[in-house]
Amino acid sequence: MTFNTEVVGCYWQEEEGEWLVKIKQKTADGSTKDIEERCHLLLHGTGILNNFKWPNIEGMEKFKGKVCILFT
Repeated sequence: MTFNTEVVGCYWQEEEGEWLVKIKQKTADGSTKDIEERCHLLLHGTGILNNFKWPNIEGMEKFKGKVCILFT
């Protein structure tokens, strides 16, 4: 598993029969590194929490109870 990494694009390479995946990785010093990887099988596994945001509910910031997420 790789953290602090963004998939920039995935491109099917017909002649080679493989995927070209372009990745941008943020390093510890804050700079970025562009990486290209190739694979035969590409699975989309970002998950639903990839860019999670709480819903905009008026007064939510004042709620004193426990707020949790439930997925079924």
